Amino acid sequence: MDQEIQSGILMQKDKIKIVCLIGQLGNGGSEKQLYLFLKYLDMDKFEPTIIVSSKVKGVWEERIRNDIACKIIFLGSTPTPVLKIIKYKYLLLKIRPDLVFSWSFYTNAFHALDFGKSNFIGSLRTQISSAGPELSSFHLKHSMSPDYFVVNSHMLGKDLADNGIPQSKVNVIHNIFEPSASHDSISALSQRRSDIRKQHGILDDDILVAGAGRNSVDKDFHLFVKVFAEASASNSKLKAILIGAGGLGVKDEITGRGLGGKFIITGEIPYAKDMLPCADIFFLSSMYEGMPNVLLEAIDAGCAVLSMDVGGVRDIIGEDNPCFNQIVARSRDVQEASRMLLSLAGNRELMMKISDYNREFRLINFTHTRIMPEYYRLFKSVLSSN
Repeated sequence: MDQEIQSGILMQKDKIKIVCLIGQLGNGGSEKQLYLFLKYLDMDKFEPTIIVSSKVKGVWEERIRNDIACKIIFLGSTPTPVLKIIKYKYLLLKIRPDLVFSWSFYTNAFHALDFGKSNFIGSLRTQISSAGPELSSFHLKHSMSPDYFVVNSHMLGKDLADNGIPQSKVNVIHNIFEPSASHDSISALSQRRSDIRKQHGILDDDILVAGAGRNSVDKDFHLFVKVFAEASASNSKLKAILIGAGGLGVKDEITGRGLGGKFIITGEIPYAKDMLPCADIFFLSSMYEGMPNVLLEAIDAGCAVLSMDVGGVRDIIGEDNPCFNQIVARSRDVQEASRMLLSLAGNRELMMKISDYNREFRLINFTHTRIMPEYYRLFKSVLSSN
């Protein structure tokens, strides 16, 4: 913990008790960020407890149990909503946390259950237009009620402002990103690329365009297919790979367009990032995002990137990036995006320039050494003001 944060409120004798609230502890991006937060949290100063509002478990629950000394409590087995509320309030009385930190927009509403008595920090990790429709108007109102918010991109901060949340309540703290150990050298990336391409019958001079993600409307793999279809009609070297369950949702569309011979669809795999080095270009077609970790993974894997202008893409790419206008599509127009894809695919020197710049100058903004002090500063501010 840096010297500034060690002073004052965080120098108290007892550890600071922090409850981390989350909707589920499955395989998602919020769960991964909670894991990385706990991995780098100063356990000499903090004592965390995780409370999960559902009973959903997955890879990140297992990783936290195996890697981190942290108690996990699931509310999902509680038979009724009233008993769940009672159990949550009992746990707060028992733990007596100094801070309650909600890691999902859904669990922000728990702020109402203690009548604002706790030092409660809410989160927004995807656009409200994506998260909000799943909630009742009552739940949505209380998910917007915390006195402090963490958002992982400036666009989400604007999203809150557009919905009446004062900017004084909003704290932009980007996601932590850990580069893959297997991508730490150009030679390692080159070997990984060669191995995967041989495995899938991809030729050296094929230009492989990747997408990755779950099967969700938000990821808009239909746009990916449309853009690829338009571009590949003009460049026969273009091939595509869809990594993860998202590709299964557009399999019929791909077949219907006669593109089956140009697409590889992996289906669900444990670690999508392990496949990314095989691609020349990564195309983020999402309609909604918070801060897309997969874009950071693609940069780490040596891909040139092309992206829709959503969520935290500008935070990742950087508006001062010399290639910004060549890789961030301002609209969801198929023709515009396909022209940008063709421009990249036809210029290997440009692809290399984009890849090298992003790996050298962008990834360093998301290391734990950059991000954790931002959390500590927020905690100090919250504790000092109450």
